[in-house]
Amino acid sequence: MSESPNEDTPVFYACITATPEGPPIEIAWAAPAFETHGITCESHLIQPPAAWRSELAQDLAAAQVYGLALSDLQEFGASPSELAALMNEGLANRDLFSGTAGGDVRVRRIFDAANVAPAFALRRAAAEELITELARLRCLSSADVDRAKREAEGMSLTGIRAEAKARYLATFWAIVAYRN
Repeated sequence: MSESPNEDTPVFYACITATPEGPPIEIAWAAPAFETHGITCESHLIQPPAAWRSELAQDLAAAQVYGLALSDLQEFGASPSELAALMNEGLANRDLFSGTAGGDVRVRRIFDAANVAPAFALRRAAAEELITELARLRCLSSADVDRAKREAEGMSLTGIRAEAKARYLATFWAIVAYRN
């Protein structure tokens, strides 16, 4: 992340796979950037190591849902080692909350392939649970939360790709955190 967001601010991530049990193919993370009143976000395709290629090759059509082919991942993706280093440098000591079911397992798979430990915490609570709890602590009504959700949807990218999910969650959290 080019800016240095507040370490107390959660980071939201999405790590997608072509199939439910398959290897990760894309990862993105996002957090509110209060200095610029925006969201910082990074998104990367994942270059599959040899061990993952056979899994991906078994169901090539599944990645096409995301508009991706195995050749895209190999050509434009970052290796698990590159991603692990990038994430550890930019996200050290941060708390990460998943926007997708099984996100922690997918991130651990990246780090296992890189043979590196994460320098950040993968929290068990899902991103939506964290936002719901924040809304409860701020005494927001369900109508206020629904309005914040619609506002976040309108301000964020749409789609099924990892960046859209991570950016939406960071935006939703920021709106709930600072709603008057």
